Amino acid sequence: MECIKDIGGIEFFVKDNGNGSIILFESGYGNDSNVWNSIYEQVSLFSRAIAYDRAGLGKSSQTKSRRTIDNQARELTELIASMSLKEPIYIVAHSFGSHIARLFAYLHPSMVKGLILIDPSHEEQEDKMKDFLPDREIMETWYEIEGSYDDCLLSDEIMKKVRFEGDNYSFPIYIFTAGIQPIKEVFPIWKQLHEDILTTTNGGKYHQVIEDSPHYIHLEQPEIIINVIKDIVQNKVLLKL
Repeated sequence: MECIKDIGGIEFFVKDNGNGSIILFESGYGNDSNVWNSIYEQVSLFSRAIAYDRAGLGKSSQTKSRRTIDNQARELTELIASMSLKEPIYIVAHSFGSHIARLFAYLHPSMVKGLILIDPSHEEQEDKMKDFLPDREIMETWYEIEGSYDDCLLSDEIMKKVRFEGDNYSFPIYIFTAGIQPIKEVFPIWKQLHEDILTTTNGGKYHQVIEDSPHYIHLEQPEIIINVIKDIVQNKVLLKL
C-alpha cells in the first residue's frame, strides 16, 4: 500500500506492506524511500515494512522548518502516531538517517525494539576525521539536497547533547560497517566510531564489517541485510552483552 499522510501541513509519502514485526526504514542524507527498493519487497514478505520520504524528498512535500534531526525526529514521531502502531518497532537506518533513528529512540525508548544501523553517521565524525575532510566550501556543496551543512553540524551537536544527558538504551543495536571507505586511512576511525555507538546500549550488541562493500551496503549486497533482518525478527542473531 502506498499513501500520502498529512502531518502538520506536510504531506508524507508512505509505503506500508506486509505483516508481522514492524520494520521502519530511515534513509540516509538526501535519499528518498526508493533507496530501499533493493531490500524492501523481500523484507515485506516476512514482516510489516514501512518506508517513507522525509519532508522535501521524493514524493513528500516541502517544509520551512530546518532539516535538523530534532525536527526530523519530531516529524517521524507524528507520522508514526498517525499510523497507530500497536507494538515497538525495529528501525533500519542508513548513514545520516541513523542520527534520526537514534534521537527518536532516545525520545521514545518504549516504542523501539531495536536499531539496525547501516554504516551509520556519528556525532563526532567531523571532529575525529577533520584531517581527512576538505575545506568548508567544498563540504557545503555536499549538503545542498536536504537542508545545509550547518544543519548537519547542528544535528551532530544535538546528538552530543542528548547522548550526554540521556540514559543508555535497553534494546539491542545492530551495526553494519562498510569495509570500503573513500579514504583508506579513515577506516580504523570509522570502525571505532561504530563501536562507540554500541556502548550506548545496555542491551545486546551486533557488529559486522562488510569488507568488500562501500557505504550503500543495502544496494551493494542487499542479501546480507535482508538475511540479518530476517534473523533478527526470528530471534536467531547471537548478541554480545
